This record gives sequence, structure tokens and C-alpha cells, in this order.
Amino acid sequence: MAIPNPVLPERWLPRWLVIIYTVLTVALIPWILILSYTLPTRHVFRHWDLAWVGFDMILFVALATTAYLVYRHSRWLILSATALSTLLVVDAWFDVLSAHPGTQLSLSALLAVGIELPLAAVSLWTASRAIIRLTRPEGSS
Repeated sequence: MAIPNPVLPERWLPRWLVIIYTVLTVALIPWILILSYTLPTRHVFRHWDLAWVGFDMILFVALATTAYLVYRHSRWLILSATALSTLLVVDAWFDVLSAHPGTQLSLSALLAVGIELPLAAVSLWTASRAIIRLTRPEGSS
């Protein structure tokens, strides 16, 4: 059985939106290069604890929201699970890169590979299953 490939109506979104995203994408290239050459490899900053606690609070809300929307079989699950997946990948990335060598790095890598990245994959799978279910013609299984 072929999976439908739903296409939104051509004029559903304004064309200027494509232009904005394209311009910002291209503009990000020199910005990334500038940062790669100008940022220090080490930086100590205030509110390190607040940054991590705040991020984990956002992750908590995303997990709780996704759990609730899975329970309710809500179509909003697509957005929630996708956002959760993104947050988990970002969390794994920064946990590993900001960890001190040794036990902290080993634990961060273990959590990334054993929990965060697999859960990110499951979240994307969940979102894709919801999309397939929502776009399936009525009466098909």
C-alpha cells in the first residue's frame, strides 16, 4: 500500500515566506564561518546553572505535553513530538560537548546514546505515524 504524499494547496502560504527562509539560510553561512573563527574555545559565563535548569524545564514541558497528546490521540502530537525530538538532540549535543573529560563525559555520552537519541528517534517515528494516520483516506486501514 502506497503512503499518500499530501501536498498543500499552492497558495496556502505566501511566497514571501520561501524568500525569508531562503535568505536567512544563506545569511547563516557567513555567520557560522565568522563564529567558527572568532569564538573562544573556552568561555565561562554567569547563570550556567539557570541555562541548564531552564532548558531541562522546557524539556520537561515537551515530554509531558507529548505524553498527554499521545494519550489523547491528538493531531497536535505531530508538533509536540517533533519539537521534543529536536530538544532531545540539542540536549544530547550540548551535554556531550560541555562535559568535562572523564566520568562526566562518559555519563553524558552514555545518556545521549542510550536514552536521548533513541527517544528522539522514537519521537520522530511517532510524529511520522501520526502524519500517516491523518493523511490516510477514510476507510483504509
